Amino acid sequence: MDYTPQKFSTEDLVAAWKDGSLKINEEYQRGASWTQAQMQGLIDSIFRQYPIPPIFLHQIRSKGLGGLESTRYEIVDGQQRIRSLADFHSDKWPLLDASDKKLRLPNSLRKLPAPWGKRRFSELDEHLLEELKAKQIDVFVISEFVDADEVRDLFIRLQSGTALSRRQIRDAWPGTVGPFIERLAGKLNRAPAVTLFKQIDRAERAAKRKLTTTIPTVSFAHNCCAFFWPANATPFRSRASVRTNSIRSITKTRRSIRTVRRRSDSRTF
Repeated sequence: MDYTPQKFSTEDLVAAWKDGSLKINEEYQRGASWTQAQMQGLIDSIFRQYPIPPIFLHQIRSKGLGGLESTRYEIVDGQQRIRSLADFHSDKWPLLDASDKKLRLPNSLRKLPAPWGKRRFSELDEHLLEELKAKQIDVFVISEFVDADEVRDLFIRLQSGTALSRRQIRDAWPGTVGPFIERLAGKLNRAPAVTLFKQIDRAERAAKRKLTTTIPTVSFAHNCCAFFWPANATPFRSRASVRTNSIRSITKTRRSIRTVRRRSDSRTF
């Protein structure tokens, strides 16, 4: 596969998308899948001078009318970013203010000036408008390949990354919550400062083992007593009920801890 690294401005990419010289291959490409908040976040990242992942394009040359050569480009990777730029250029939505919780930002960054917040493309100041239009995006243009399926294989590989889990996002998030949870529960080769979670895990596993070995025996005994001596079946039923209630209690406690973890993961600190 032969490709050439190039740079295109956001204005050039949006113009190519709008005039149809930059398209998607609908046979294997998905349509628009980003939420509005994700699209707003991309433009916010550009204004914050964050690096933007490169875009991959497949250059296709063909003979047009009168034998003249025409060139078009298919997007291999970067469709959602290009759609976001085009939609913002079309004034479809305003950018998020730094105080808006839809914009995932550490509290320390929310205090920094963000004059582009709450503004549509047409409402941007002249210097912000020119800054956005002139922003250079890294683009890899694929011109030749050994087999046509290489392009699709590249697309699959580019989409096969593993997204960060909530725990990994929490670990990377600025502030004291991540280190506190690491100290509480441990991480990798660091032992937890307290053994609460380990004790709960151990108790749950032990209760489950007892439950799986005891309940069938108690149930069999209960059924026998209920058949031969109905009046004597109650103790066995009570014993089974105690076992079942203990495992339910442990499971309920563990479920509560998971709820606290999920809520701490979803909060913005």
